[in-house]
Amino acid sequence: IGHSEYFTDPHGVVWLGEGGVLKGESPPRLAFLRRILEDGPADIDPIDQWEDTRMGGVAGEYYLLYSGHEAPMSWTFLLPQGKAPWWPRATTYKRLVDDMQFHVDIIDTWGMTITPVEGVFTTKAKDRFSFVDRDGRSIPLPGKPYLALRIRHVGGAAAAPASDVNSGP
Repeated sequence: IGHSEYFTDPHGVVWLGEGGVLKGESPPRLAFLRRILEDGPADIDPIDQWEDTRMGGVAGEYYLLYSGHEAPMSWTFLLPQGKAPWWPRATTYKRLVDDMQFHVDIIDTWGMTITPVEGVFTTKAKDRFSFVDRDGRSIPLPGKPYLALRIRHVGGAAAAPASDVNSGP
């Protein structure tokens, strides 16, 4: 069971209940989102359901971080260690380790653009629960709402198996 919103068109038709033709800017925006999701992994899960619920993906491989209504001016590279070993899908979970390399794209969901961030970010344990860029870098952002960051593992060390999740960095 889910939740959604609906609207009534000028002819009294409730779009949610009867479907119809998408209006305005909806079709290209939905197509843009679809391309992003199709380019990623099939199973996107919450990464950290307690500290940062805005991030989903596949731990150690692929992350999407959505800013929503916030209009951030920068983002300090920080990835949470993620799920605890008791998480239902923890058997497929991989944990972060030092020296993993990630590439970041800035996605303007409203403007429908993807801007690659130059260079790669290499992980270093901040504490038991999170990893930062070893050089302490932040990513400048345009200060607009509805931005997303796509963070993809591109090289360096491989993520550790779930069985090592309690061993700490």
